[in-house]
Amino acid sequence: MTRIIIDVVIDIGCPFCYVALKRIKRAIQTHQDRYTDDSIIVQWYPMILQPNAPKVSIDISTYIASVFGQEALDAKSECEQTLSRA
Repeated sequence: MTRIIIDVVIDIGCPFCYVALKRIKRAIQTHQDRYTDDSIIVQWYPMILQPNAPKVSIDISTYIASVFGQEALDAKSECEQTLSRA
């Protein structure tokens, strides 16, 4: 039996972190299906990419435009494409 410890640093608001989270879970399940005696411990650590984000809920398009400029709204569709790959 092998004991595996995985340290994961993640920001719940980051679409790339979401994709990574889904892939990590899939990889763990694949490993456990093959090596049933192994023990996998996942240690989660938060990383806040924008600690000064607004406390109130606002539309994501409005927020992106206010922080990064109007041209950054194109990034929203890229984020949606990234999430669809999860």
